[in-house]
Amino acid sequence: MNRRDNSNAKVEIIQHNTARLTPVMHTCLELAYKAKIDFVLIQEPWIAEDNIGTVSHPAYIAILPPRKENIRPRVAIYARKDTKYSYTARPDITTDPDILVLQISGPGLEPFQLINLYNEKDLENNNGVYTIERSL
Repeated sequence: MNRRDNSNAKVEIIQHNTARLTPVMHTCLELAYKAKIDFVLIQEPWIAEDNIGTVSHPAYIAILPPRKENIRPRVAIYARKDTKYSYTARPDITTDPDILVLQISGPGLEPFQLINLYNEKDLENNNGVYTIERSL
């Protein structure tokens, strides 16, 4: 593809800290759906007690970091089911439950990494080290 073709690529992304509140998550996802947003980055999503489940929406696929025993992930990315872009989770880059990396590619788009990061103290080791210090 030549450079001119890339000028038409437009990935729509929003982000929000939902403070673990399901009504806020539902509202954010519904607004994103109406605005035709491709990827929704959530910090502090509501996570079920099993640390696996979260809020769902019929137009989006929820992506969470790799599961760690008894550690609640503090980030999520919702990918629109009908997006024209391809995406792949990249747990080979990090398995920190406060970081989620997707590789994004598609028509007219140079591949890039979309990173959702929640910079807070470690839940696993309780050592006071923030995400950026321990994982980047």
